[in-house]
Amino acid sequence: MFSSSLQCSTTDVILPGSKVFDEELSRFIADAEKNSGNFVLMLLDIDNLCYINDLSGRKTGDRIIDTAAAVLAGRKSDVIHVYKLEGNLFALIAENICKQPQVTGLCENMFIEFGRYRISISVGIAVYPEHDKSASALYRDADLALRYVKTNFKGNFCIYKPEMYTDFFTEIHIRKRMCDGLENKEFLLYYQPQFYTQDHRLRGFEALIRRYDTIDGLQNPDSFIPAAERTNLIGRIGSWVMENAVKNLLELQTDYSFTGKISINVSPKQLLSPLFLTQFKCLLRKYKVNPAQLEIEITESSFINDAVRAAAVLNALKKTGVTISIDDFGIGYSSLCNLSTMPVDTIKIDKSFIDTILKQNDMNNEIIKAVVGISQKAGIETIAEGVETTEQLDFLTNVSCSCIQGFIWGKPMPLKDCIMYL
Repeated sequence: MFSSSLQCSTTDVILPGSKVFDEELSRFIADAEKNSGNFVLMLLDIDNLCYINDLSGRKTGDRIIDTAAAVLAGRKSDVIHVYKLEGNLFALIAENICKQPQVTGLCENMFIEFGRYRISISVGIAVYPEHDKSASALYRDADLALRYVKTNFKGNFCIYKPEMYTDFFTEIHIRKRMCDGLENKEFLLYYQPQFYTQDHRLRGFEALIRRYDTIDGLQNPDSFIPAAERTNLIGRIGSWVMENAVKNLLELQTDYSFTGKISINVSPKQLLSPLFLTQFKCLLRKYKVNPAQLEIEITESSFINDAVRAAAVLNALKKTGVTISIDDFGIGYSSLCNLSTMPVDTIKIDKSFIDTILKQNDMNNEIIKAVVGISQKAGIETIAEGVETTEQLDFLTNVSCSCIQGFIWGKPMPLKDCIMYL
């Protein structure tokens, strides 16, 4: 796959390593301070190398690193100095460059050269003395810029901004608070009931995570889930939700002969984790619940990054006996024509469509009718989210939407309050 683009790769290029880089960065700072000079520090990282190693083997990855070293070595001059740091990370110091047009021009030339070999790189940049005046702080600034570009628009370059430092340590603080929250049992599950529209029978409950913060009180997921995804805590939190929801289902089955479903939200990162299927199957064995009473609820974005892998995981889940639901259908990646390729049992129509019912938005009303109609023909159940008025309920009943969920019949509540619906 990569061989044709790497014919210029060479293992003969030897660049100075981390020790030399540390020494010379300190020397450049001392010289620049003495002579009122300036320079740019760039950290360059090869994108997706782990994926390439998995797909094509480590030898291919090594050839890409060698090629990158050769490309950067070709940039060396009296004022441009290149270093090979750990793994697939390189550093470049360019003297007497500090203005953005100069930095942009240097980066654009490098991206053109790497593009000839179909190698994608991300670059974080810090400027001396504009950003910092010590070696450790300047390196940190470039690294924060690299983290930012890798997270937000990989395959590009980014110049450090002071708010990156603030944002980084804010994320660390948030991560610590959430880790403490897991240890201190600050997370809890609320449940929102779902009902069949035709006879108003209880279908089941959706498990919804909440957090009781000692400072901010009860928090909805919108206030902490995005941070959990950014700080890679979503796996731990998702595992906690999954186990406690399964445990609560067992309680309802044992104490109240509950025969409905419990829906569990699973994030894209959690779904695509190599351990997810194993963990889920372990929970089924541990609690011995009826898998048909469990519904795994995913968002449409689960299919964006790796549709093949997502479909494989969902098919494996269905073999355990659980059902699959797509949340917020209609606002993202999926469309009606994708339904035939998705192993799903239920579609949840997003609240944004429900809000416009009977508000002179004929297009959204027709979309709801189309989703319900095609889903019925495909044997897929539909649930309307965020139903709050009798007018919305009447419309959904008339178009034969299978189920509704919303404040009109029940808000999210602690497990003990769900008993009134059983």
